[in-house]
Amino acid sequence: MALHRYRGPLCAGLALAAFLGCGSATEDGPPPNQRMAPEVVVEDVSRQHTADVEPVRERAVAALPALVERLPGAEAQLPLRVRLMGEGDSTHVPTVDPDTGTILLYRFPGAGGDYDASLVHEMVHALRLPHWQTPERQTNLALFFEEGLAEVLARSIGFGSTGFPLFGTEPTVAVGHWIETNQLVSPARLARNHLALNFRCMPQAYSIRLSFVDFLVTAHGLDTLVSLTSGPVPVDEASLEAAYGASLDDLVDAWRIAVTSTWQALPEGQTKAEAWAAHPAIAHFPSCSAPQATDPDVDPDTEH
Repeated sequence: MALHRYRGPLCAGLALAAFLGCGSATEDGPPPNQRMAPEVVVEDVSRQHTADVEPVRERAVAALPALVERLPGAEAQLPLRVRLMGEGDSTHVPTVDPDTGTILLYRFPGAGGDYDASLVHEMVHALRLPHWQTPERQTNLALFFEEGLAEVLARSIGFGSTGFPLFGTEPTVAVGHWIETNQLVSPARLARNHLALNFRCMPQAYSIRLSFVDFLVTAHGLDTLVSLTSGPVPVDEASLEAAYGASLDDLVDAWRIAVTSTWQALPEGQTKAEAWAAHPAIAHFPSCSAPQATDPDVDPDTEH
């Protein structure tokens, strides 16, 4: 998920089309590339994947009540609008348009590449638009924990992303790969440099962040994270310490001990980690090399 400014193709139309999205209504209902529920509108902008509209809508409708229940003020962002944008690549990834709150989904080849793979993750962002939309809230720590919340919450209600970054495995397996290959980037570094590292070290950033935030939620509950990220000011190190009773560095130290212990005890962990790392998407997106991942004085300017 990329919380950034998107400028894509626009559609023209009258008032009804502006509400529903691109496409022309008929006497029998919305056009075939579009399906509606009372609080969800899904549209196939690509005009090539109409068959994907209904599965996406059904998944969104199924997840929505649990999200609204857990996210204060989420009702104000309804109805949700979802657009199926076509084939994705390293520069066209699922996101939420910060100007409109519209969810923009892309499809990728292979297992875990369907439109609905990251749908519920993006729904969290769309329902929390005021908490990250404005420039003053787009800080490193705030966006790091916003991303972490989106995936942890989606997983907690049974709708975790089926594709990137885990592709069906557990966070410990992915982190284990980074441990074994000497490419483990500290969550503290990822949090303090989110804007610079989130895409530069993409497989590491998404998998390590998920593991770390999941650790916090397991220890302190989801409500603590929701409250932290929903305050009147963006998350900073002071508010983080107030919420969790420890500094970011101390929390990371506790996470590192826990995740290393879990990884070492994981049956067939090495085999699982190698299989995960071999997924084409993990190999395709840039990750930081070992020296950059271990030396805090080296900026990760080189990728592999």
